[in-house]
Amino acid sequence: MRCFFLFAPVFIEWPFAIAQEIRKTNPDASFAGLHRGGKDVIRQISLHKENCFDPLYAMAELEQQWIEAEVDQEALAEFEARFEPGFMKRIIVADRKMGYGYVTGGVVPPCALSRMSNDHDMVIRYFYGMASFIDRMLVEQKITHVFCYAVAGGFALALRELCRHHKIIFRQLEHTRIETLNILDDESPTILAPIARLYQEALKNPDLVSSTIPQAELYIKKFREHPVQPGYMEHNKNELKRQSSWRGIVKQLYRDLYGLASDIVKRPERELEKTSEWDLLVHNLQRAFRMKKLAKQNPFRTVEQVPKRPYAYFPLHVDPEASTMILSPMHVNQIHIIESISKSLPLSWNLLVKEHFPMIGLRPNGFYEQIRRMPGVYLIHPFENNFNLIKNAHITCTITGTAGWESLLLKRPAIVFGNTPYLALEQGMIHTPDLSNLPEKIQEALSIPPIDDRRLILYLAAVYKLSFEFPSHLLWGSASREAVEANWSIVEHISRQITEENPEVLTTAQA
Repeated sequence: MRCFFLFAPVFIEWPFAIAQEIRKTNPDASFAGLHRGGKDVIRQISLHKENCFDPLYAMAELEQQWIEAEVDQEALAEFEARFEPGFMKRIIVADRKMGYGYVTGGVVPPCALSRMSNDHDMVIRYFYGMASFIDRMLVEQKITHVFCYAVAGGFALALRELCRHHKIIFRQLEHTRIETLNILDDESPTILAPIARLYQEALKNPDLVSSTIPQAELYIKKFREHPVQPGYMEHNKNELKRQSSWRGIVKQLYRDLYGLASDIVKRPERELEKTSEWDLLVHNLQRAFRMKKLAKQNPFRTVEQVPKRPYAYFPLHVDPEASTMILSPMHVNQIHIIESISKSLPLSWNLLVKEHFPMIGLRPNGFYEQIRRMPGVYLIHPFENNFNLIKNAHITCTITGTAGWESLLLKRPAIVFGNTPYLALEQGMIHTPDLSNLPEKIQEALSIPPIDDRRLILYLAAVYKLSFEFPSHLLWGSASREAVEANWSIVEHISRQITEENPEVLTTAQA
């Protein structure tokens, strides 16, 4: 058993603990990995007492090799021909820095990679170097299992797709959109694939999830009585309030100035995707000014300020974000999506577009004005109640967002444009990646019956059967060794699902 793990500055202690746990049941297991981050991360990893990763590649070193190497066009054509059409371009769209030109709805702090993004020769070198390195490494290192804490960028997406090509077991952490529950997803194109498979089996044999059906029924009952957002969304909301206060702005400025001074003194080596302290300072100051300007101008309306008409509801996504750039690469331009919905609605309808609160101060100049100019389209304040908007909408439209899932729970019709986990339910919504037939699809969605509660219960029961608690602050908050050891059940769960070829089979057999 030869495992490859992806490290990150906020995800260092977990891989060491997971490798340690795997070796308890697989003493001959060996490990390789790749890490992001500067010298401090390298030092932390190299001095770790549980370091059993060999080799442990440094992203900064690999990136330099990729952009310095000339690309043989014939070799590139042969490489691309081995995979499905669009493989390389999907990796570029997934990369927030080299794919910067596709980020139309968000302001991203610049870095060396984003500045290279308009040099097509550099783009070709970088992504061909990346994909061919992963392809070669998986074979030469004889990798049998791969674990990623998230697939949220070009490298991780390429790793997942190449694992599928080489039939290597791939596992990634994936949030279920229920509370703080996560699973280990696999390399299937279907999101939350183990849950989707168990759900399909449970439709024929509900006994497979009988032990968690009461939890599912209780969740639906409580949600309909008092709808609640996933744990990570409440975390984001509190974080935004902190950041947008004058106290938060001053504290951020102090941190940025300290970082800039340290940068000048130490002159650290950094990955090409790493933003310099100066660029980060400028970015955060610009965001602070945009937030205060928005507070003064207030382009948003409350629901009470919108003319009373039937309406469709579209909540804006974070941009850039994996939920669009990876799950729905053909739908990353939200202005285009909003325009298409607006053109497709009956004349007497409104379209309510609600901002997503983490994006306050991060939209490009003119973004809101473009939306407000569209006939019948109204920008809704980000702190308006999302669930009331869904309940009262004639239809909710989303690219891949949680709003579609919440519409199903609330028995309201939804239109979904991209690839999202709840498509597995196959009822109560219309999936239409093609926007050219949207007027017809909207009319079709208005006539479909609500989803059967039995399907919702069985799907949620499958979620509870296969998932485990992984609070956001432990996953995204640079957990210490002590925090990891205090939550060793997470380590055990991940280790077990990495090493099981079909992790849900064992679980369902125990039902």
